[in-house]
Amino acid sequence: MVPEDGPMKIWNTIRFKILGLVFSLALCSLLLTSLLIFFLLFQTLIQTETKNAISSSDKVRQNIEFVIRLVTNTGTLLGNSQDLLTQLNRPPRRQSRAFQEGQVKISEMLRNIIIVQEYIKAIYVISPAGDLYSSMSVDEDEFRKTYSEIFSGEPQQHDSFSGIHPVHYQANTESSVISYIRPIFDTGTGNVMGTIIIDLDYEHMKELFTISSIQQDEFVIVLGTRGDIIFNYPYNVVLDDIVSENPGLFKKDQVQLLNTVFGKESILVSQTINYTDWRIIRVLSSYAVHQETSFLESVAFFSFFLFLILTFLASLRIASFVTKPIEDLSQKLKLVENGDLTARVQVRSKDEVGELGRSFNRMVSQLDGLIQGQLVEQKRKARLEFEILQAQINPHFLYNSLDSIKWLAVINNVGTIGEMTTALINMLKYNISRKEAVVSLEEELESVSNYVIMQKFRYGNVFEVDLTIDPRTSSCKVLRFFLQPLVENALLHGFEKADGIGTIVIRSRLEGAMLVITVEDNGVGIGDDQLSELNRNAVEASKFNGIGIQNIQERIKLYFGDPYGLSFESQIGSGTVVVVTFPSFPTTEDDRELTVSRILS
Repeated sequence: MVPEDGPMKIWNTIRFKILGLVFSLALCSLLLTSLLIFFLLFQTLIQTETKNAISSSDKVRQNIEFVIRLVTNTGTLLGNSQDLLTQLNRPPRRQSRAFQEGQVKISEMLRNIIIVQEYIKAIYVISPAGDLYSSMSVDEDEFRKTYSEIFSGEPQQHDSFSGIHPVHYQANTESSVISYIRPIFDTGTGNVMGTIIIDLDYEHMKELFTISSIQQDEFVIVLGTRGDIIFNYPYNVVLDDIVSENPGLFKKDQVQLLNTVFGKESILVSQTINYTDWRIIRVLSSYAVHQETSFLESVAFFSFFLFLILTFLASLRIASFVTKPIEDLSQKLKLVENGDLTARVQVRSKDEVGELGRSFNRMVSQLDGLIQGQLVEQKRKARLEFEILQAQINPHFLYNSLDSIKWLAVINNVGTIGEMTTALINMLKYNISRKEAVVSLEEELESVSNYVIMQKFRYGNVFEVDLTIDPRTSSCKVLRFFLQPLVENALLHGFEKADGIGTIVIRSRLEGAMLVITVEDNGVGIGDDQLSELNRNAVEASKFNGIGIQNIQERIKLYFGDPYGLSFESQIGSGTVVVVTFPSFPTTEDDRELTVSRILS
């Protein structure tokens, strides 16, 4: 139920709704633009700043890789040295002159390498027989103890770097080194001919690492093969937790993570160091990296809220501008609602609101005409229904009287009277008691069958009726009491002057979305003038129980629309065909093309 008029809430006013709509659209556009700027611009800036910061802070890794590359190149050159390969291929005869000369030559070559590469502490070459070639004089027993795995185990097949470990080159001296171990292969057989050990001066490497890290002002960790920390900066800060709390740093060759380190949002970058299986981890401050972007974000947020206020003020102004003509239209609508069809809107603009006012004026002007037309249509429909009611009599009295006649005929063994009375009762029940205007074609045909039975007793066997019905049309809806007047018209006028037995054929078929029913007789036919008048609906036509053809035509058009109704085809001496069309409705009957034919006799 629509509530009674009362004080209008502010959120129900047109001004509030326009304000909300305009402001919402502007806000959505602003939010969408802001999101696009944030994701496309700021995120790109952040990523660019991060890449630039990582690239600029990559000097530590590059310095370490430079030294490592020199060391691996030195090992490669030694492994391919023809003098070294010749010496290793000699039989292990230490007292032979050639062997001793070769040993001196190899040691001299190793010392020359150390002179030009200050980060190398010492170089050793160990033959499969255990012969040692060194760049300096060392305690061989202590050396064998330090590198016992090389002397006791199988020769390794690939190069590697060790972690930090102490060495004793001379008595009472100790140095920390990182060893590069590389096998020497026989180019012909591929067998291991010896092992090269290059000891890198840890203090020199540490100094190089420290200088590079200080310039970048960041936390740096270099992890060895077993995950042990080789270098870290700064020295006075424990960075072990960074490694243990971020296992994702070891998943790929290069990893970049965002996490909190020492209470500050930081960027963690993990990379492998080329030529080794070491990994360098750097921790960069997010604030330092994104300082410029953060300033731009602050400016963007301030601009967003300023534009939001301006948008609200503009929306309020637009709502006020549009409100006045709409309020005027609302007042006129209330007058029309109260029955004042003289109300008109004064149109001052040519925009959509002005067009709405003009449409309102046209609508009110046409409303009277439509109401009057509807009243006329209702009166016409009531007149047609009244004509049907005029043809009816008191059904209860009629049924009781006919039922008494039927049983009296049965008691007196007059079967024909009983059969005729039964048909009349069924026909009158269908025509009088049924209140619905639309029935199925099957029900309409049953009523016509009862009417034909009665007419057989009246006229005798001077006519017959043939039903040719498509089974798919049996359940289609038709107008009640449209068929009997057409059959009666054929009996009264078609066969009035005809010779021989008259025949009425009733057919039904489907044509697309249309149900077509024809009533054809072989009577005297209709003249051209009368046929034209029938097809123009310009003749009052004959009456059948008070219901004329014009009445049937109008009822069909009222219930089903103008495309449907009656049409006539006839020729003098060749009979008449009445074509009736209705809209067809889907049925559940079998779609096979069947025709049922039945002759009433």
